[in-house]
Amino acid sequence: MKYFLSLCLLILLSMSVEAKPITLLSDDPKDLELFFKDGRYDIASDSYRLLLQNLVDVEFELKIAPTARIDSLLRQNKTICAVNRIKTEERLLYNLYSYPVHLYPSHRLYYFKDRTPLLDSMITQTGELINLNKLFGHYTSANIAIETGRSYGKNLDQQLTKLNQENILFRAGSDAYEAMIKLFQRHRVDFFNFIPHHF
Repeated sequence: MKYFLSLCLLILLSMSVEAKPITLLSDDPKDLELFFKDGRYDIASDSYRLLLQNLVDVEFELKIAPTARIDSLLRQNKTICAVNRIKTEERLLYNLYSYPVHLYPSHRLYYFKDRTPLLDSMITQTGELINLNKLFGHYTSANIAIETGRSYGKNLDQQLTKLNQENILFRAGSDAYEAMIKLFQRHRVDFFNFIPHHF
């Protein structure tokens, strides 16, 4: 699930005549289209566009930044909002969350069937991976690409902390997803975990 951060604050600030533009952060340059009626059409864009168009007298300025940078900015004592943030216990210590604006499919694990096939002992009866420890317990020299600073949800975040650091390839930057896809296509990483809405 993805969350649109601090909407209640936006409404309160919109009541002020002297209100300054609200900074809206995203790690996806394609989100610039949210401010154009003829931009891309998908669940996320349509939901945000509808929301932004109905928050009258509230001015937004969209800034694109890497996920790790967004995390740092949201810790500051400023009126800043962000899209596509998973609610975690740690983030609740310094962020406010609205109700979900839209829902996404869960993360998908991509792998090479010929190099790192999922064995029966690694998956449930419904075909889901039991956990990352089981996977990397078998493929000890394999690696997985993840984005620096991104939460993959409580369950996956906990599993990732238990992996050896040699098994994780961290990527940062506003093009992290594209960079990880290229690494995966070139067989530089064995596993790649992402949310399908980015494509």
